Amino acid sequence: MWRYLLGILRGHPQRHVGHNPAGAVVIVAMLALASALTMTGWATYNDVGGNWPGEVHEALASIMLALVGVHVAGVVVSSWLHRENLVGAMLSGHKSGHPDEGIKRVWRSVAAIVLASVLAFWWWQWQVAPAPIAPGSNAATSHQTDRDDAD
Repeated sequence: MWRYLLGILRGHPQRHVGHNPAGAVVIVAMLALASALTMTGWATYNDVGGNWPGEVHEALASIMLALVGVHVAGVVVSSWLHRENLVGAMLSGHKSGHPDEGIKRVWRSVAAIVLASVLAFWWWQWQVAPAPIAPGSNAATSHQTDRDDAD
């Protein structure tokens, strides 16, 4: 990564068909932050651990916003330096290059583990979620009705 950044500063940036090393580090950091934000958000929502998960959640959200800004700036700078449309490549999934420069191995197992983890978390949250209140019923109204019946 440092060699890549030094190349940019010297005016000789290395071109990569996939993510450049600096972009890859930022992507991994954003994924790790997204996981941490999910955990601290869940802890805050479920009132687990007191006030500190909420404070950590806010700090992590600020760091995430900064990293998103760094990523967007990196895309703009890299697009300009290499004279290529990286936003178009991100949307389409295709970038010009030689076949030997492409991704050599697909990590389907990692994608499957991430997908299974997310689905398991959603299923668990669905199982422990409180039952919805029926439309038209109000806990305060039913409590008042119970009191009126007692009189």
